[in-house]
Amino acid sequence: MGYKKALRLRRTQNGAEIVEFLVTLPVVLIVLAMIFDFGVAFSDQSILTQATRAAARQVIRGATDAEAQQAADQITLSILSRASSDPLPTVSVIRTGVAPGDPATISIVHNYGFFLLPSFLAGITNINLSARTVMNMMPN
Repeated sequence: MGYKKALRLRRTQNGAEIVEFLVTLPVVLIVLAMIFDFGVAFSDQSILTQATRAAARQVIRGATDAEAQQAADQITLSILSRASSDPLPTVSVIRTGVAPGDPATISIVHNYGFFLLPSFLAGITNINLSARTVMNMMPN
């Protein structure tokens, strides 16, 4: 009797696994998209930090603000995700002076747009990544 009951129960549950899979699939895909997008965002943040350091090195050696902007742009264009379609990050250079030991602050702000996250998550699909480096001016 137990065998027939188990067989009857098995017949009534045909297709349940497919329905459960189809219900959980969108959730799993959204979680994977979030993992990918946030990984790329963290990578871009690291690249912005490298760009501020490169621009700061140019500034403390006596480069102009435009040359510092160019140094940061070269790094971001060559590495930053979707740099060809996104506007370049905003680079600002603040110097208190040009004497040796005077601090120079380089800040970069980049509006990061996610790749895979759907647009219905509008509150988090665009974030500003920023990096800042402070170095002291070197003697000429």
